[in-house]
Amino acid sequence: MDSGGSNGDSLDWNLLAGLRLDASQSERHKATVYFEELRSRPDGWLLCARLLLESGSAEGQSGRGLGAGLDDNVKYFCLQVIEHYLRTGYKCNSGPEQHAQVRQFLAGWSGNFINGNVEEKSYVRNKVAQLYSLAFVVDYPQRWPTFIEDLAGTLVYGDRAVDLFLRILHTIDGDVVDREIPHTAEENARNAAIKDRMRETCFLAPNSIVQANAAHQTQLADVWYWILTSGGIRTDLVCLCLDVVALYASWIDIGLLANQRYADLFLALMGQPLCRESVCSCLSALVAKGMPAEAKVSLVESYAELLKGAGLMDPSDSESGDYLASLGKLIGALGLQLVRCFVKLYPPAQQLQPEQAEQRQRLINCIEAKLPLAIRLLGNEDDDVSHSVLEFCQEYVGLLKSLRGSNGAGRNGSGGGDDGAGGSAGSSSGNEAGWVRQLLGTVISKLQLDESYDAESPGEEEAMFDEYRRDLKVLFGNLVALDGPLVLTICSEFVAHLLPRWQSVSPAQTEVAVYLLHLLGEFLPPSKSGDHFVASSGGLSSGGAEQPALFTGMLVSLVTSQVSRCQHPLVTLRYFETVVRYEKFFVHNTQFVPEVLMSFLDERGLQSSNLMIRSRVSYLLSRFVKCHKHQLRGYTQEILAKLQPLLRPRNVVLPAVSPTGDGSGDFASSLNNNNDDNNNPPLSPSDQMFLFESAALLIVSSGIEPQQKRALFEALLSPLLQ
Repeated sequence: MDSGGSNGDSLDWNLLAGLRLDASQSERHKATVYFEELRSRPDGWLLCARLLLESGSAEGQSGRGLGAGLDDNVKYFCLQVIEHYLRTGYKCNSGPEQHAQVRQFLAGWSGNFINGNVEEKSYVRNKVAQLYSLAFVVDYPQRWPTFIEDLAGTLVYGDRAVDLFLRILHTIDGDVVDREIPHTAEENARNAAIKDRMRETCFLAPNSIVQANAAHQTQLADVWYWILTSGGIRTDLVCLCLDVVALYASWIDIGLLANQRYADLFLALMGQPLCRESVCSCLSALVAKGMPAEAKVSLVESYAELLKGAGLMDPSDSESGDYLASLGKLIGALGLQLVRCFVKLYPPAQQLQPEQAEQRQRLINCIEAKLPLAIRLLGNEDDDVSHSVLEFCQEYVGLLKSLRGSNGAGRNGSGGGDDGAGGSAGSSSGNEAGWVRQLLGTVISKLQLDESYDAESPGEEEAMFDEYRRDLKVLFGNLVALDGPLVLTICSEFVAHLLPRWQSVSPAQTEVAVYLLHLLGEFLPPSKSGDHFVASSGGLSSGGAEQPALFTGMLVSLVTSQVSRCQHPLVTLRYFETVVRYEKFFVHNTQFVPEVLMSFLDERGLQSSNLMIRSRVSYLLSRFVKCHKHQLRGYTQEILAKLQPLLRPRNVVLPAVSPTGDGSGDFASSLNNNNDDNNNPPLSPSDQMFLFESAALLIVSSGIEPQQKRALFEALLSPLLQ
């Protein structure tokens, strides 16, 4: 390959040696400098292209000639130099000669790879595919109109050609189609023109007039079909081809893929364990393609019937998690698209003719036919499988809520809606409560922590579960909004059954019971007075007429069960968060204040050996004191005595303060007898500020004389003044 330079132009092998894994730091630095030099040289990319072609030739692969036995790092280095040229100089500063040189290099490298005996690393092949794509977006269709035909013509040479061809198509999607990759306005216009041209040449609609006059043009849908049906192609390449089909499905004519021959092919490939995950992804992409709602409903149901007929809608529990996650995404996509079609076809309160009402009801039935498998997958022990259908379940609950609202039932009813077939678009199938019960039971089960969850040293797995739990929380909130009374009743039964038995069940079960009680306060708004424990003036709260009694029962169980003594830190933290959330409970049930107060002050809270608990309880105590400062007057001495050791600097001994006649001498004299446990790490300054705030509120609200309050403040603050 002519580099266009003098006879002395060549790569410096001594500097390239710095790319080896065993190179010294000095050698690597020199190689980096050399890399920048080559990128800036006009002929740098040509030098690299020449080396790559020489190393890939038959002579180079046999261990003779320039570049023999080229290191993979050096190959990648050279490809990066060429990539820089294609990204920066090729579009603006290239003429016919440079275009010919680029094509010569790409064709030469491909020929060497396809016909050679060296199995290039995957990252090397991906980089070459990227070079093809960069040349494609500049040269197609003006300077290289036969780009696709040229690539497709190599497929007869076997798996290596197929591998490179599919990688190139995959990379082109990223450069031209992928909406998640930001592009300039100029690039967007370029990409639109490329797609239009490809539709006119490579993706002609079936039975179109243009297609009849273009038999000589390569049709990629036919090429893909050939790859997928050729028995000699490796299975991993079949999967890669399906992935490419899924990418291109979003913008090519749907009729090229949504037809009988492809349907039969998809069904056959679903029978191959190594291919079925890719088939599921491909079908998910097809049903997600934009099209009229009526057409999409037909397409979705055709695939659903196909899967059902093949027995794929009832997978075995022994199937792999990866396959079930892929199947879940497909089932979720089918259901999700039907829900969105329903919203488009039947807006709320729309008056329908009897025939339209029957069609609407059939569509509801189609949606709910996907629910049994979706709920089953939602409850799978693998969170990835469960998450695959979560969005569909959320959208379905939202649909039920809109149907109930348009039917006048409001958010507080628990029936199944109007069973009639005609009238407004506000009726469901009549099995609403049944679906809600199944979904809620599954959500409660999946909200439970895994036994391996490490609350004290959380890592990546804990972070992933926390994110998954937040998504489940959204579904729980949707269920509450749909049928608050039903959700409250079920959850209260669960809490009342489990909390008294917390010592005989796992900490994970205990934690989820307390967590549900906590969530109910977030999603079930209190009465107009801001109180979950008093019925609203209208007689119905968002949780129904029984809401005050049910909330009271759960809070009594929380306090009296002694669940705060559970040794699991998350259970302890959840307990404190919950008693603070429901502060109005203690306004109506003051008899429980001493027990809860002690839990804040003793080894369960501020005296805990767990710094995470101590830190959080410091803040939560300040909130508890703010809400109940008048109820806590009788406990001021005891609380201050417990707080003071946590507030003073370490190793400080206080003088006794003994104001006369106010009883505060007991507090002052007790300060020196309450040394903080050295085994417990100290609180942070911000945590101590919350405790100072709590102490100050207690003193101010204590009802004693100003002089007595002053003495208490002096006893409290004296460590800071020494």
